[in-house]
Amino acid sequence: MRQLFLEGRALHIFPCRADKRPCTPHGHLDAVSDAESIAALWARYPSAPLVGVATGAIGGIDVLDIDPNGESWFQAHRDQLPQTLTHKTRREGWHLIYRHVTGLGCSNSKIAKGVDIKADGGYIIWWPRAAGGVLCSGPIAPFPAWVIAALVGTEARSLDPCHLFNSHNGKECSRFGFEISPNPHREHLLPLEPTRNIPRRVERILRVVETAPRGTRNDRLYWAACRFAEIVAEGKLKPNVAEQLLSSAAWLCGLTRDDGKRAVEATITSGLRSRSR
Repeated sequence: MRQLFLEGRALHIFPCRADKRPCTPHGHLDAVSDAESIAALWARYPSAPLVGVATGAIGGIDVLDIDPNGESWFQAHRDQLPQTLTHKTRREGWHLIYRHVTGLGCSNSKIAKGVDIKADGGYIIWWPRAAGGVLCSGPIAPFPAWVIAALVGTEARSLDPCHLFNSHNGKECSRFGFEISPNPHREHLLPLEPTRNIPRRVERILRVVETAPRGTRNDRLYWAACRFAEIVAEGKLKPNVAEQLLSSAAWLCGLTRDDGKRAVEATITSGLRSRSR
């Protein structure tokens, strides 16, 4: 068995039976990523037909696992799901592979029937190595945090609530009741309507970045980072979560592609430190 790479990173894999159960005694905990360990593991289970991939922090990926009985949910929401690496499963379902969200665990049919999340503590079958195929080759997009909102009261309790709002498409803006001013040089400087609803406040701030046209993106990102610094100072948002959300918004609007990751990180850091100046 060969190593399995995703965007230059070796994934942690392990052998699975035809029914998708692990061959190894500890399942995904036995997953390995280096060539020597993989060869040794498959030497013990040479007839294993499927390859399991550990999800979550260990692999840097979370997966939206949609079975055929979750197709109605998928069709109703697919325009809100960022395009990302997508595999077709053996049962004609879909694996949408996203970047890992810190603290996100697995869930089964909590969002909707037939819609699961594979994250920390979970695994998926890598179907391109078996009966499935690649429906979309990527790149890997940030996990659509609005999906996690359906988990409030279950696994999402371990997440900062502001993980839950960050990646609707910009064209969805008006549908969520937030209009952008027509003046592209001033709207990112205007204060937001006061609200005690922190997730809603975060959502509106991120919209300003996600919908930013060229020429305003870096200014909007800095403005958003300053607003997040205020929320962090209130104790309502963790700094590392703020960085993740802002980075995701910068990626979605194209600023990361245009200016580079280092420039984006510098702007975010500067804005988040604004309260300490």
